[in-house]
Amino acid sequence: MPRLEPSPDNAAPVAIPQHFWYDLAVAKLSIHREMSKTMQNLRVFTLGDMKPAGDADRDDTRYVRQTHTSQLARIIEGAARDLARIGEIEGADCIEVSAPEDSNRADIVGAVLSAIENSDLLIVDVSNESPSVIYELGAVNALGLPYILVTSRVSLPFYLTQTRGILNFAFTSEYKSSEPSHRELRNRLLRNYRSADGLEAMESRFSEYFGGLPIVNISGPVSIATGYQANFLNRFGAQDHGLLSRQVTWAKGRDGDSEIEVVTRIRPRHLIVVIPDLNRHSDYNDARSTCEEDMLAAGLELDSVSVLEEPGRNQRLGMGVLIVKNHAEIVLDIPRTLFPLLRSPRILTAFKNGGGFTDSQVRERTTRRLISDFRAALEWNLGLARQGSDAPWDRVHIVPQRELVAKVLELVDPGARA
Repeated sequence: MPRLEPSPDNAAPVAIPQHFWYDLAVAKLSIHREMSKTMQNLRVFTLGDMKPAGDADRDDTRYVRQTHTSQLARIIEGAARDLARIGEIEGADCIEVSAPEDSNRADIVGAVLSAIENSDLLIVDVSNESPSVIYELGAVNALGLPYILVTSRVSLPFYLTQTRGILNFAFTSEYKSSEPSHRELRNRLLRNYRSADGLEAMESRFSEYFGGLPIVNISGPVSIATGYQANFLNRFGAQDHGLLSRQVTWAKGRDGDSEIEVVTRIRPRHLIVVIPDLNRHSDYNDARSTCEEDMLAAGLELDSVSVLEEPGRNQRLGMGVLIVKNHAEIVLDIPRTLFPLLRSPRILTAFKNGGGFTDSQVRERTTRRLISDFRAALEWNLGLARQGSDAPWDRVHIVPQRELVAKVLELVDPGARA
């Protein structure tokens, strides 16, 4: 049965076919796969039921005596050595693991939350269905972090039954290659290690409800993507009067300037939205310069133009874009609204709290997740716009910066793709 969603103008709800949500999940997964790479470090933190050593009410109470979390850490260390032995990773130290017991901080809750924030992957033991563990798992879900559930039982707790946990997990003092549950954990560690942001390993019912978007990021990347759709993309894709549906005059100059130069009058055929790499570029101009250099290396050139809104005596320039010289029907835009994400509360709070987040690898993974969420939300909005519409939304292309040249070449010469 289709889900009902409010329409953009808060009118009657729009019925969205159930396959749309599947398509969104597939699109988000493909985005993550595009970002995949190998040979990086993976920080793993284990979560599980903990008991204080001594008086739990004392401010200086220390972490716990040995629990499943420390056993998990030793098993993961052994799995890393096994992966290094068979040549899947460069060395066992490529996978770093820690447990709550490893911390010297008296502030248990603060230490655990800091470790969660600074990890690439969480291994969560839900064997005892501990309230504290479920609470921590809620925080992991909200942050959109990848995790793997393990339990010594034959099934997961009710609310987690649709998650692919590792059942009948054998908690031992070391990794055993002959133990099926240990091998499964090893293989899933490797899949996460090979992912640029680890999101392929994430299974969050909360995030799935919001189209695969982490709860904590909904007010950031998703809001930016929605605003970009409304304020920019709709000017191109709107049916009948969008820029992709009519003749447009590209011009250069300033408002009211009698010397405004008309570059060309043409009907745009394609709009390419270039998703910048925020780990390489902290501002629009830097990202644009790199795009120009990449295009020049392929024998292509970009030109900065504006829409001539009112030709004639009181001519006025409108929205500025980039076009491909000699192929002015191909329009490019690098969303300027993306760069403020680098100063979003998600990033700044993590820097403030420290705990190793300033390490470039952790910062880069978190930034990639925010970019991924922006792009997934943009794809979601475009999918919604395409439903039952004859508008030219199929000519709006969203590509990561590194694929810009290939996309332009494909549009310039469609036969070259084959």
